[in-house]
Amino acid sequence: MAVEELREKVAYLQGLVNGLGINTASNEGRMLNEIIGVLAQVAQAMGELKQEQEQLREHLESLDEDLYDLEDEVYEERAAGDKEEEAEEDYVEVECPDCHETVCFASDVLDDEGVVEVTCPKCGTVVFTTEVEDTLEETEEEKVAGQEPAERVRG
Repeated sequence: MAVEELREKVAYLQGLVNGLGINTASNEGRMLNEIIGVLAQVAQAMGELKQEQEQLREHLESLDEDLYDLEDEVYEERAAGDKEEEAEEDYVEVECPDCHETVCFASDVLDDEGVVEVTCPKCGTVVFTTEVEDTLEETEEEKVAGQEPAERVRG
């Protein structure tokens, strides 16, 4: 029931008590008058609550819009920072000699100690290695002797 409708019904009851000529000096008349008075106060309080709720709703919508704007700013800054970090990262591109796929890997792999091999993800061919001739010969000897070759990184 809407607040306006409740106020109208309370006013109708007040008019009914007055129109019927109910004696407000009697116990029943006083009780009806008090009940109608309480109903009028309830209707008034509900009206005030409705106004306050509307103000809170408007305030909440304003906060929501502000938060949305703030999130946009923060996420745009993060995205820009991430793009800058990605741009700063150096990559090496190598073409696979077998399938001609372009293989990219981080340039910091070149700084790793030991033997590093980068393989093509499409066909598995080694497209880059940090092995030198001496290490290659040692690796072949280790294979013949049944030992595992030096550390390898597959990309």
